[in-house]
Amino acid sequence: MYFDLNLPINKPSSLVREHETTVRQLLSSCLADGYSGVAFTYNYSTTLGPKDKCDFKPYDLNALKASFSMSLSGPSTKSVSNFRQFTRLNLDINDNKQLQQLYQDSNEIINSYDVIAVRTRNEKIFHSLCIDTDTADIITFDYTEKLPFLLKRGPVTEAIKKGIHFEINYGDALDDMSKRRMILSNAILVANATKFKNIILSSGVKQPLLHRSPYDIALIAKLIGFKKNDAFACISKNCEAVLKRAAFRKNYKGVVNLATTEDLEYFEKARKQHKPEEEEKQNEGQKPEQHAIQEEKAGDEKQPEETKMNPE
Repeated sequence: MYFDLNLPINKPSSLVREHETTVRQLLSSCLADGYSGVAFTYNYSTTLGPKDKCDFKPYDLNALKASFSMSLSGPSTKSVSNFRQFTRLNLDINDNKQLQQLYQDSNEIINSYDVIAVRTRNEKIFHSLCIDTDTADIITFDYTEKLPFLLKRGPVTEAIKKGIHFEINYGDALDDMSKRRMILSNAILVANATKFKNIILSSGVKQPLLHRSPYDIALIAKLIGFKKNDAFACISKNCEAVLKRAAFRKNYKGVVNLATTEDLEYFEKARKQHKPEEEEKQNEGQKPEQHAIQEEKAGDEKQPEETKMNPE
């Protein structure tokens, strides 16, 4: 199964009026190329407000399928029925004020989206995303410009352990030929920093003609340095891992919110009551060993005296 987790669209209020046709063409292109799902991306660079809550309604795939009725390369009935549509929140965070909203587990606006992606130009914010917070599912960069800081192995390794993935967008390389070398160079730096692990390739394109099939994307991945199997994993297995992590994150936080303050106090008291008992057991286990050590020392001190009394 292949996925494209970055199809940019405008805010829901202006989607129908301005970009409905373009988005339908992008979605139709994904269906024709054999994708199993896409994520529609909403980009925000400011602190979220109530009006930014996602109210996305999935597209009618049967209506899109009708447009392929005269095409030999159109999607099959099975591929259309199994096709999944997700929403993605793309946050541009560069200060602590914006970062705080990721620590709010009960943030209804953020939880209204399926996948959370963050782009930053601040190294401290990047370290916080990798180490401190679990809200971000994807970390991405502006590949058209030089990376704002060096990706250190420590924070990157911690992010990989937590299941966070790093995204490479290929769309800008197709749209602007003059920036292709910069984009490819940045992509290689990110891939080397992660040791080619937890990488996803997404389009990020707004024009249907720039969208590529999974096999074309695998060729792009090989240019970055991926092996064949790893190249296809960037648009299949790794994307599935992102979606599973996002689903687990939302469900996990829902379970944690059920615990009340009284429950936490009860478990804390129980832990303190069991702690002295465990310490006593440890001390009792250490006493016989200490007594044996003392006897051995006493025996060693007596041996020289015995040798003096009974010289041979």
